[in-house]
Amino acid sequence: MSTQKIIIFQVGQEDFGISVEHIRSIEKVPYLQEVSNLPKEIKGLMSLRGEVIPVSDTGVMLHGKPLDVNEQSKVLLFEVNDQMIGCLVSDAKDIIDIEQSEIKPFHMNTKASEYFFGVVERENKMILQVDPNKFLGKIEDLDQLPDRLKEELA
Repeated sequence: MSTQKIIIFQVGQEDFGISVEHIRSIEKVPYLQEVSNLPKEIKGLMSLRGEVIPVSDTGVMLHGKPLDVNEQSKVLLFEVNDQMIGCLVSDAKDIIDIEQSEIKPFHMNTKASEYFFGVVERENKMILQVDPNKFLGKIEDLDQLPDRLKEELA
């Protein structure tokens, strides 16, 4: 059996999981600089170790409304197509081991359901498993974002 480590994170009151292999780091929410003319899913820009990183708002992506930022909020950093991007989440709670056989198919026909490939039940909670390529791939013009940022910040 194949075991993998997943990070459990929250968006609002919902639990989601993503394989640790997709996450570069988990950061406290820094100052986010708002920039006009970026996709609606981008909350702002953060500076980390000299690099400017766009930060998406998972509340907008999943529920159509921005997340409230508080002391539990975190930014999950992903690398997509050689570009770093952050995802604002309500909390990053735990890292757990799951067996591949624990992941059950996820069948719902909603706009957000295309981001998920399965669900795991733990401690009477459902943890939706996120496909990061589909999730982050829905950000409008993500592949053009570095060039747009350079133009906006010039």
